[in-house]
Amino acid sequence: MSTPSDALPPADPAHPPGSIAFIEDASGAQDPPPPIKGVRRLLWWIIPGNLAIFLIWGAVPGILLPQQITLLDPDPVRKVANLAVVMTISAFAAMLAQPIAGQISDRTRSRFGRRAPWMFLGSLAGGLSLVGLAFANSIVGIAIGWILVQVAYNFAQGPLNAIMPDRVPISRRGTFAALSGIGLMVGALGGQIAPFTQGLDAWWRGIIGQGPDDTLYRGPVAMFFQDLGQIPGAILTIIVIPLVLVLFGRWRSALFFLAALLLCPLVLSQVTKNLVNRPRPAFDEAAGLAGPLFTVDHGSFPSGHAVTAGALAIAVAALIPPAHRALRAVWWVVAVLLVLGMMWQRTLINAHWLSDAFFGIVAGVVGALLMWWAFWPLLRADSGRPVWFLRRAQVEAEPIPTDQPAADGASAAAGTPRRKQ
Repeated sequence: MSTPSDALPPADPAHPPGSIAFIEDASGAQDPPPPIKGVRRLLWWIIPGNLAIFLIWGAVPGILLPQQITLLDPDPVRKVANLAVVMTISAFAAMLAQPIAGQISDRTRSRFGRRAPWMFLGSLAGGLSLVGLAFANSIVGIAIGWILVQVAYNFAQGPLNAIMPDRVPISRRGTFAALSGIGLMVGALGGQIAPFTQGLDAWWRGIIGQGPDDTLYRGPVAMFFQDLGQIPGAILTIIVIPLVLVLFGRWRSALFFLAALLLCPLVLSQVTKNLVNRPRPAFDEAAGLAGPLFTVDHGSFPSGHAVTAGALAIAVAALIPPAHRALRAVWWVVAVLLVLGMMWQRTLINAHWLSDAFFGIVAGVVGALLMWWAFWPLLRADSGRPVWFLRRAQVEAEPIPTDQPAADGASAAAGTPRRKQ
């Protein structure tokens, strides 16, 4: 016979997260243990998580899948039938995936907690599944790819939803749920809003777009943003900065930086470009509008340069220790100028529409925030560690014990400095 929940001992240090008593209490009987950094800090991580997942739920089935199926079979009747089959099968997969993910995460024990491993693995598997979906060239391939995306991201979303009863006090759950729903609503709407921004995009292009005879787009400021998203920027962000971090003994931070600056542009940018395949601003002689003034690749949505800028803004902030508040505040000012400047330059040269650059920034920021959350234990291990060569110098300068009496002089009392052998 099972024991009633009211007979269970109250939650205390003897019942850590993951125990039966803790699970009963977190379901509503008593307040769970508070988050280490507080509920407000937790909220600022939940909102980007919901935003990222619901951007996918809004954009892929609402825009990308119908367009991809239309490219394979433009017949209107067959297109609707194929889309219905893909959506129905994937809906059944999603219906099963999320509760199963919740049950599995309830029984998970790891140094990173119960939820974090599945949120990270689900997001990673979902990103890889989106890559496969982007290159699917048959209805069966699209169905398999979308099913894998649904299952993977539901394995991330189920544990994400369970964080509130795990960590938020009962008295604050209503406010927490309402505010965390901001990411849900913005993501669901943002995933489908790009086609409706064309009027704003065209208006902005008419104001800011330059022609081949203009000179501003070749100035040093514009070229800085152009190079940041090309080979010079790649050398800086993928080679130089990680190498410097490794030389200073911050190999964990180097791994995080590489993940944020590689995964975001490759997965969030290139995969979405293949799925959306939005045309870039084209030459319009009648309106006096030029096309892209630099060589560009396929697809306009989102801007890869903008994704890189958004990811760089968050990745550098993550490397600054929380104790250095002034330095972090300075960087946030620089980061705002960085992302605004990138949006300006990408539209100045007619390489992207304004919405391409804006949502590229959003994608880069959200992707880097997820990497920050996933690598937080490693970044915390690096935080406060002295640089290896400074630590060695400190050890060498430490006094060593001496057997000489104190009367022999002050140098004996203070200890003799350790000499390098």
